[in-house]
Amino acid sequence: MQSVVLLVDDDRLIHKLFEAKFKERTQSGSLRLIHAFDGAEGLEKLAQNPDVSLILTDFQMPVMTGLEMLYHLKEQAVEIPTIVISSFDSMANLRSAMNAGAVDFAPKPVDFDDLFVSIDRTLEAAAKQLATQKARVLAEGLGPHPRGAVPDFSPKPQIPVQQQGRARAAGERGARVPGDDPLGSDRHRPPSMA
Repeated sequence: MQSVVLLVDDDRLIHKLFEAKFKERTQSGSLRLIHAFDGAEGLEKLAQNPDVSLILTDFQMPVMTGLEMLYHLKEQAVEIPTIVISSFDSMANLRSAMNAGAVDFAPKPVDFDDLFVSIDRTLEAAAKQLATQKARVLAEGLGPHPRGAVPDFSPKPQIPVQQQGRARAAGERGARVPGDDPLGSDRHRPPSMA
C-alpha cells in the first residue's frame, strides 16, 4: 500500500532535500510525496488529496504557520498524524505542537535516519488503527455499504461540554434530557438518587 506524505515547508531547498532523501521510497512506489509551501496551501493540498496518511510540517512559515494548520485540522476533527520539523526546538514549541495534535517533533537539521524511524512507526500505528476501526464496524454487523462505499470513519461531532453539563443537571432535576427518550414521548426522567 502506498503512503501519501504531505510536506509543508516554506523553504524550497528543504523540499529538494526531502525529494532526494525519499527518492528510494518514491521510486519503489511505497511513498508519494506532495508539496505545500505554507499551512494554507497545506490545507488546500489535503482537500485535493484525501488519501494523505502523514503530514510533515515546518513550525514557522508565512501566511499560515504549521501550528495554525494543526489547530485548524484539530478544530475540524481531522486526524492525520503530523510530525513537526523545525529549527525552533524549544520546549515551548514542542509542547505547543503536541497540544495541537502533532505525534512527533524533529529538529532541523534533520536526522533522516531518526525521521524515517518516526515516519515508519507513525504510519504503522495509523494503519493498525484504521484496520481496528474497520474490523469493529464489520463485527458490529454494519458491513460495507450495499453500493460498495467505504464506511465513514471520520470522528462524529460531539456535544459541546457546556451542553453536556446542562443536560446532566437537567436530568438530575427530573427534567427531560434531549435524546434520552428515543420515542420522543413526554415522559420525564426520575430524579437521581445520588
